[in-house]
Amino acid sequence: EEARLRYEGFSSGVKAILGSPSRIEGVRDCLANLLTVHKGYEVAIETAMSEYLQSIVVDTMESVDKAIIYLKEHSYGKASFIYPGYFNSADIASESNADINDSRILGKAIDFVYTGDSYKSVLKHILRNIFIVKDLKDARSLLDNTKGPAGCRFITLSGEVVENGFITGGSSKKEELGLINRDARIDDIRQAIQELETRSVKLEEEKTDYQKEEDGLKSKL
Repeated sequence: EEARLRYEGFSSGVKAILGSPSRIEGVRDCLANLLTVHKGYEVAIETAMSEYLQSIVVDTMESVDKAIIYLKEHSYGKASFIYPGYFNSADIASESNADINDSRILGKAIDFVYTGDSYKSVLKHILRNIFIVKDLKDARSLLDNTKGPAGCRFITLSGEVVENGFITGGSSKKEELGLINRDARIDDIRQAIQELETRSVKLEEEKTDYQKEEDGLKSKL
């Protein structure tokens, strides 16, 4: 059940690679499972990284070759892969991140994501020039008034995206389990269930005590 929840909502190709009993050598996990996001910023970061979260992180390009061959041979669909070694090159590692000094900005997207040292360059590249703001009003105002570098994106806590010429917004199903912080949320759900079960046992014991007291009072009538 835990494994099902861990990869629920992922593509068939990702499930085939990561759910295989004999995982291909050099395959780590999908990017979503290798990072942690500051509480309250999950929706914003998932929006910012949406096209990359299901990407499978590998140690070598040979691992990618083997995985693609495996998917093709079994008709399991497609998957995307990330090779962190590429992002350690001088050109990629030296990419600068824009700085905008404005109280409406809650922070750079990269500031709310935590991961191991091996993947920091990957995140720095993916989240380059992305800023998190409170709401759509602030995002639009910042885009209109800020003379920041071209390509800056402002993402709200509820997942709206504002950038030059483009605005994305709407709603999503509340019951959907997001890809980010999934392990932590599964643990929270498990703990909540345990607490409810403990409370249920305690209430049942109290009910029994009250019934005994009631029976005792009735016997004295």
